[in-house]
Order: sequence, then C-alpha cells, then structure tokens
Amino acid sequence: MIFLFSCVPQNYDYTHEPQIEEEVVEECSTAPDIESWDTLDSFMLGVKTFSLSPSYEELYAYPDYESLPLNTIGILFTIPYNEQGQIQYPYTIFGRDIASFEDHVCQVGRLLHAVKSEGLYVYLSIEPHFYDRDQWGELNNFEIQGPPRLTVFDDAVIDTFLEEVHPYLTQLSDMSQRYKVDFVAPITEPSKYFGLEPINDFMQQAKEDFTSYSGRLVWQVYGEEFLEPNWEELLYRYDFRGYDTLGLAVLGCDQPYESWDRYIDTLQEWAQEDGLEEVFHAEFGCIGDPSSQEDALWNMWHWYDRIMPESLGVVVLDVPQGGPENAGVAGTWMEEWLLDVAEQNQLIE
Repeated sequence: MIFLFSCVPQNYDYTHEPQIEEEVVEECSTAPDIESWDTLDSFMLGVKTFSLSPSYEELYAYPDYESLPLNTIGILFTIPYNEQGQIQYPYTIFGRDIASFEDHVCQVGRLLHAVKSEGLYVYLSIEPHFYDRDQWGELNNFEIQGPPRLTVFDDAVIDTFLEEVHPYLTQLSDMSQRYKVDFVAPITEPSKYFGLEPINDFMQQAKEDFTSYSGRLVWQVYGEEFLEPNWEELLYRYDFRGYDTLGLAVLGCDQPYESWDRYIDTLQEWAQEDGLEEVFHAEFGCIGDPSSQEDALWNMWHWYDRIMPESLGVVVLDVPQGGPENAGVAGTWMEEWLLDVAEQNQLIE
C-alpha cells in the first residue's frame, strides 16, 4: 500500500490578533407611569427646548429652570421620514442615536417622566423631520434653509407620510397618556410640512388617533399666508373642531407687528366659532438674533397682551442668541422679559 503525502507549503499566520469587543448598547428601560394629572391652576411660562443631553433625561436649557421661575417645558418628538415619505429608523437627532420607534418612545418617555416628576407642565410637539440631517445639509444649505419640509418633495411623498403616520400617532397617544402630558399637538404646524390642502382632513383623522389620551389636544398653526401682501386671497379656513386649545406660533420677533396681529385675531375668531375657548403662545419669540432687541421686546409685549387675559401661557424658543449652540434664555436679553411676565402672573413669590 502506497501513501501519498502532500508537501504543498501552508501559509499560517501565527500572529495573535486580540479579540475586539463590540460596543454594548444599553437597551432603554421604560420609565414608570406618572400616576395623576396636574391641575392647570397657574399661568404657564416656559421654554421649548431642541437640544437634549446625551442622557436624554436632562436638557441643555435646564439651567433656565434653576434660575428662572418657569413651570412649563415644550418638548419635541420628531418622526423621521425618507425621500419616499416612508417613516425610517434608525435615526440620529440632536446627537442622540435612536434605534427604532420603540426605542424613541422609551427614551422620550424617560425624559417626560423626569420633567413631570419635577412638577412641570409639558407641551409635546410632534413634527416630521428628514431622517438624515447630515445628508440634507450636504445637498442643501442647512444653516440657511433649516431641515427639509415634506413640501420640498412631490405630493406622492406627502401622501405616503400621511398614510403611514397614523399607527405611530396612536402609540404617541398612549405615551402621552402614560406620562400625563398636559398638552399635545398631534402634528405641530401641519401646513408647514404638508401644505394647506390636506391638513383639515388629516388633523381630523389625527384627532381620532389620540382617543386614548385625555389631556388637551392642541392645534398649533403655522399661518405663513397671513404674512403675505395678498394674504386675504390666500386665507385658508382651518377646521379646529374637536380640538381643545389653539396654539399660536408668533415668531416675528422684530418684524412688523401688523401681520402677526391679523394672524392672532383671525385664528382666535375661527377657534371660537369652532368651540375652542383656550389659547396660548405655543412658540413665541425669535428664531434668530433680532436686528433690534428694542423692537423685539416691544413686539413681544404687544402680542402677549393681545391674547390676555384669556391666554393659558407662553412658551418661548430656547435660542434667542441666534443659534442652537447657545440654547437657553437665562442670561440673555430675553430674561428680564420673562421675569416681568412671571411677576405679572404671580409666579414669583
């Protein structure tokens, strides 16, 4: 018997490669329910925050709440969509990675639990955001144009999002009920994202998505048409029926005040016709640094007074210094105005 042995040389690598440990991503742990609703027995004064800390349970603007007599916070829940209008995860927002919608609900739920446990009123704004902000920034000047709106795509993309979003809103209704969120806008300023044509039908459907929620439903109005020279030709009659509270987004800052006056007056008239008695400034102040702080402050007092004493409160933007890296109002030109409003409404002892 003959045995044949192969003598083909073998190339073995005897160097030892240490095993690379995979980064362990800690799974979000659901926060406990908030057991009871807060009674709305004082004027709401607060900040709408956009920048969240890595822990997602604190806010970069939180020092405002340590140094100023604020009792309300505006929190943003973004729903990411892609170029086809489909809702898409994973997603990164404000430097925070979100693996899935369930992860998103869990993380924002922890934030809601944290701020409600501090005794703050909460206004939750829900907004569509493009899923890849970096990609959008490369294709378009993000600093000037900001995040994309669905209106930059064709109608089919808008229709896809409007069809897909309802199950997500139903779950956000459950989240809002679980953490006793005081005010919720099913979609904040819908005309900004979808245009005017579909929004009445959509907002009536969105109202039905929130049947598990027993807090206040807000219709926050964008109202860009009121700022146009031919505004009377562009008027669109919003259907506020079934909502609880009108949310105004007066962001003119140092712009001519007359355009915002007609925005405020017309919307209040329509809201009262549709049975809404409640109104508040849901987003108020300046998007960027005003060209004239004196004019900005005069306007803010003017628009604040215009809906008093019926107003439930004021939620200002957290970027009065002109950029998100400067989030927070404490120590800015807006601080004195907030302190005066707080004093007028007995929020300072």
